[in-house]
Amino acid sequence: MSLKRILPAVVFALTSFGSTAFADERAACVQAADRGQVARDQGKLSAARVEFTDCARASCPKLVAKQCTEWLAGLTADVPTVSFRALDPKGTEILDVTVYVDSVERKGSLDGTPLELDPGVHTFRFVHAGLPDVIFQSILRVKEKNRVLEAKFVAGAADEKKEHHRPFRFPWTASVSFALGAASFIGMGILVGTAAHDADAMRQSCAGSCLQADVDWVNTRVLLANIAMGVGIGGISLFVLSLVIANTVGNKDDAPKASLLIGPGSLGVAGRF
Repeated sequence: MSLKRILPAVVFALTSFGSTAFADERAACVQAADRGQVARDQGKLSAARVEFTDCARASCPKLVAKQCTEWLAGLTADVPTVSFRALDPKGTEILDVTVYVDSVERKGSLDGTPLELDPGVHTFRFVHAGLPDVIFQSILRVKEKNRVLEAKFVAGAADEKKEHHRPFRFPWTASVSFALGAASFIGMGILVGTAAHDADAMRQSCAGSCLQADVDWVNTRVLLANIAMGVGIGGISLFVLSLVIANTVGNKDDAPKASLLIGPGSLGVAGRF
């Protein structure tokens, strides 16, 4: 026969004599012991602790108080404990965070002191101003001690959108290299065009007997056109490289001293001088 069934009989025998108030108090002790057992069996260890503390009082019958004291000691070993840790989007630990366990605020949760919770599934919510809440569920097991639950906040949608649409940087080196490349290609075109025109004219007018100076001048322009083409290719290559570096590798600290910022709602020259 379980103690749950024995205790009512014991209290009946103990309360058969004495005042009604005294009998009522002893009956309350037994009832507390009974409720504590039910709560413990249901996994509600916090509620069971309250009941066992009540029936372990010295004013309760010795048999009841002794048994409740033993049950209370067992609960201390069974109750899971957790502590919390919160990190900002950069991974830095933060303390100005409010923690809710099953929608109930737990003040002082981030001071490192273990928090006792009933075993089972719990919902945890971490709140920090300016960032989306972190919400997750976790199961706590009997006798699980000093478990650390960590929450890492992430940047909000507005911050992600801002990062996604950051201004396009057009550094001054890209402007100079583009102008140099474009001018070189234009010059190459002019040199090639005039040299070809003069060469055709000499073929028609003095083929085989043209002055060497005229022939050399045509050849010189062809050579200069080739040089201009090389300079143009280099300028355009430098233009592309400058754009790539300015918009992928660089950051605020190593950005060009003067840049053309092209982004949503902004167009202009900005930088440090």
